[in-house]
Amino acid sequence: MRTLSIKEAKSRLTALAREVEKGETVVVTRNGKPIFDLVPHRPKGGLNMEALREFKRKHGITSVFTHTSLTISTILCRETS
Repeated sequence: MRTLSIKEAKSRLTALAREVEKGETVVVTRNGKPIFDLVPHRPKGGLNMEALREFKRKHGITSVFTHTSLTISTILCRETS
């Protein structure tokens, strides 16, 4: 991990981007205090359905919805009464 001032980062942005692309993390400071990190981009992860299935199996969960009689309209009616 590398640390440098915001002034240095501004003048060396292209070189820093190359370092970050290779997996490095750069801490950018102002007046010696960290203000942000330059880190490699990570694609957003979605829902891991396989992990969900494994969790349900491990904990004996067969159904996510146990009260199938509840509908949006019945919930809304309860909230307004």
